[in-house]
Amino acid sequence: MKSLKRLARKLMTCFLLAVLQTRTMNGPTAGEMEEALEKMPDGLSDAFGQSLSRLNRQPDGRKRLGINTLVWIFFARRPLFVTELSEALAIKLRDLSLNAKYRPSQKLMVDYCQGLVVIAQ
Repeated sequence: MKSLKRLARKLMTCFLLAVLQTRTMNGPTAGEMEEALEKMPDGLSDAFGQSLSRLNRQPDGRKRLGINTLVWIFFARRPLFVTELSEALAIKLRDLSLNAKYRPSQKLMVDYCQGLVVIAQ
């Protein structure tokens, strides 16, 4: 049983690395994609670091939404539904209630996290 759990962890790490690596391959031409392949990170730690770097280079509003999304997911006591996360992000510090005008879409939450968040189906 321990071997199966260890194998599952290894496979999950490989899968996560592949997901993070594909986020760097966004060039529109074959040449740009080849360049991205050459610069691709070798390990999960490097890939994670690159994703965080991309998140931090975004304009302030996008960066704030990406970071807040990650914070809510990280500190949640259980997996969140997309609607729960969107509603949590819509509550501003100065307000005590939900303001629907500030609810981010699922696409924005995922996109602004730069590959660090996926939605389970």
